[in-house]
Amino acid sequence: MDTILTLSYFVIFSMLGYLTRSGIQGLNTYPGAPFHGLVWAQVCGCAFMGFLQTENVMFPTDSTNKPLLLALTTGYCGSVTTFSSWMLEMFLGMGNIEPSYTRAKGDGFLSLVSIFSITLLMAFAALLYGKRVGSTTHLWTIKSHRLLRPFPAKTHTAVRIFLSLLAVCFYVGAALYTAFSTSYAHRKFGFGLVFSPIGALLRLYLSLWLNKSSAYLPWGTFAANILGTLILSIMFMIPRICHVSDISRSVLYGVQNGFCGALTTLSTFLNELHKLPDKKAYIYGALSVFVGYALVLIVDGSTAWGHGYTVEYL
Repeated sequence: MDTILTLSYFVIFSMLGYLTRSGIQGLNTYPGAPFHGLVWAQVCGCAFMGFLQTENVMFPTDSTNKPLLLALTTGYCGSVTTFSSWMLEMFLGMGNIEPSYTRAKGDGFLSLVSIFSITLLMAFAALLYGKRVGSTTHLWTIKSHRLLRPFPAKTHTAVRIFLSLLAVCFYVGAALYTAFSTSYAHRKFGFGLVFSPIGALLRLYLSLWLNKSSAYLPWGTFAANILGTLILSIMFMIPRICHVSDISRSVLYGVQNGFCGALTTLSTFLNELHKLPDKKAYIYGALSVFVGYALVLIVDGSTAWGHGYTVEYL
């Protein structure tokens, strides 16, 4: 029954995470924006992840509702943040392949360094800030009355059934919304909702299979981030080298932002970096970024500079 409860939570919170990321990114994408809109989604997701790591009132260590906490951290925060889109943004900043503008030689490298540094530093600072705020929740009182209350350690059977039905309704509703949408903008958004739980659940099981306590590095998160980055780079390339229909384009968008966005995570990645010993943290961080960026560079770079992107397909 705990497995069903965990799956139900993950379906719900991964979809909410995708909605949060899309909303924050959309609000912060406008002409003249100082940063890419995705940066703020990464910051919010990492801050909430840090908060949940140290919060001890709603989730006391002796009676934690583990399925809910796992869904909030790995499911929701992991879906709000994304590693693969960060790698793609770094490539686009460096590659100088956008038809709308060109950069002088050397500016691409500076753009690469800026996107890498700003995202990493802001997200990591948000994670640490969230941990700091979370550690103070026992002080949140008004006239000796606590503002927060602990979640029940166990979930009642009726609540479990309700959550399972709610997860099914969420997913079926998203599928029906996508199937009957006639607008490209609505359809691509719907496909993102449909694919996001699949990506989040795959990341969960990769972590369960590979993130063993005896492992040298968190290979589960590494595998999820690298696999998602590879798929994203391929999905990004396809509509730029051949003609695709609006429905196919919607599916590709859903795979990129829904499946790959939920399969890869920056918040868990940074939280693991923070917990690892210094030597392992440097190895893990460098290996993840190097392999992830190299994949995007090989797949999309070789296509853009070798085959060439067809502008009318963009």
